Amino acid sequence: MIESFNKNDLFELLDALFDNQITVEQHSRLQKILKSNPAARSEYLAYNELVCNLNAMNCAAGDLPNGPPSFLEAVSKVSSTSSADLRKTSKNPIAESRIALAACLLLAVGGFSLLTHWFLKQVDKPSDFLMANKQLSDVRVSQISFANFFEQLTPAVESKLFRDLEYALTSGKIELGFPTGATAIIDAPAIFQIADDTRLLLTTGKCSVYAPPGAEGLVVDTPMANVVDLGTRFVVDVDQLGQTRVQVVEGEADVRTKRLKGTSNSSATEVINLHEREARLLINEGGTMVRPIAFEEGRYVNKLPDRILNFSTTIDSLGGSQELTSVSVQRGNVILNYAIESLIGVDITQFNASSDTCIIQPSSTNHKSLPYEQTVSELVLKNVANLSSGLINIGGSVEPLATDPILSTNESTIAITPGMAIRFQRPIINESGPDFVVFELQTIVNPEQGDPFHVSPLRFSDNLRSLTVRAYDIDLNSPEAKTLSQQSLVRLERIPQSFEELFASRIVEQRLHNIRSKVLAVGVDLSDLGYNQGDSVEGLFLQDALDDNNYFDPVFIAGFPSLTQHSLGN
Repeated sequence: MIESFNKNDLFELLDALFDNQITVEQHSRLQKILKSNPAARSEYLAYNELVCNLNAMNCAAGDLPNGPPSFLEAVSKVSSTSSADLRKTSKNPIAESRIALAACLLLAVGGFSLLTHWFLKQVDKPSDFLMANKQLSDVRVSQISFANFFEQLTPAVESKLFRDLEYALTSGKIELGFPTGATAIIDAPAIFQIADDTRLLLTTGKCSVYAPPGAEGLVVDTPMANVVDLGTRFVVDVDQLGQTRVQVVEGEADVRTKRLKGTSNSSATEVINLHEREARLLINEGGTMVRPIAFEEGRYVNKLPDRILNFSTTIDSLGGSQELTSVSVQRGNVILNYAIESLIGVDITQFNASSDTCIIQPSSTNHKSLPYEQTVSELVLKNVANLSSGLINIGGSVEPLATDPILSTNESTIAITPGMAIRFQRPIINESGPDFVVFELQTIVNPEQGDPFHVSPLRFSDNLRSLTVRAYDIDLNSPEAKTLSQQSLVRLERIPQSFEELFASRIVEQRLHNIRSKVLAVGVDLSDLGYNQGDSVEGLFLQDALDDNNYFDPVFIAGFPSLTQHSLGN
């Protein structure tokens, strides 16, 4: 059911949200509106971007002039050209002058907060200012993998893209779904636009197109040619000079060359029909020249990598995530959703920390001081599924392990290996795609890609090796990353060098963690550690990679059940 909303009421809720003054009742109302109403979500995204843009303009504008004369003098000096340019962004004639005045004030003075709220209420909607006649297409983001965009938030899965808006994909991959049923996987680095619902402008980068029967007609528009799908799989690769490489994997496609700027108007255009395993290179030699080239295996991308797609949690009264409830993952190109009850939990069997602040636990924002009655064992062993709870700041090594970690010793000259040993509550099986998932707590001021960590076997053999994870499937830039409920940090009397020292330690301080944190997720494939398909694994060893001063903070680890068991519904 779509939750109805009044524009002014929505803006009041957003004002309260961005001012950090939203009440529980207001937050609940806002969530219902955003979850059920696509138009409201568009307004929210536009509002968010506008606030960021106004803030940036304000920072560049300098201090507010002192007194009315200086204020009016500053406004009067703003270029009329700037006002005229901004008037183009509004279709509302009454709002035009207000937008122009707002622009003048922004360029001349720094009265950001009051002006932002006033400005938002003068235009029909924030997107009028932001998108300037740009409309949403029906082209959707169907999948993303490690995707980041230049000066843009990564769009959420199932969100629509704007027409004629330049998207610069700086890392990762993104799959687009077209209304016809065709799909296109774009590899970074790439610059592209959605011209219309059947036309993709590819300025640079690589895209792999698939059009099943009935979905023919998608056009990939490059600087040198239009590639028209005729029911096929093909890949288009455009370099920074606009040179275009096209190869057809199956079916057929037409390559229609273009007249290039700066060349003779008489330069010929042509249509080249390509069939399976045929390829062409288009280059600029005073006009578009087409050269046959060898077909290259492996250039076409037919799927995004297996990975963690999303997860769900319980939500507290302020909108923070608490208990994990399910995980969505792609394994062997099949998307599966696991309830937390079906995941294989872990027991921590050894722990060597990097800091005396090595425990985090859920906390009420109403606490001014925290009780000291709890023992370390109570803090560590309870709230297992709460993503604001866990052993953090684990020890590490610059180089990953190549030999078995030392988990116990009776000799004072031999140290327990820094890091954390885990034992799965039942063995996990190495199958297609990720075999277990790691969730990490990350503050919003720490590296956006997450803290790198090593994963090692507890017992090495000739074919086994350590794996260093440096990128998370869901990182700080991902729309799927979730803001956590508030936590408290627990400091011990000393840095624990073993599990025994951890439980024997005395708590000396508990304090609220005032920096907003999110939870990230990454799936790990046991094959990357050298295990064979079908091998069972009872436990592993995790370490921080010691690449910086930020330490790995795992808050939940669990294995996935056997794909055979899942298919049987067990």
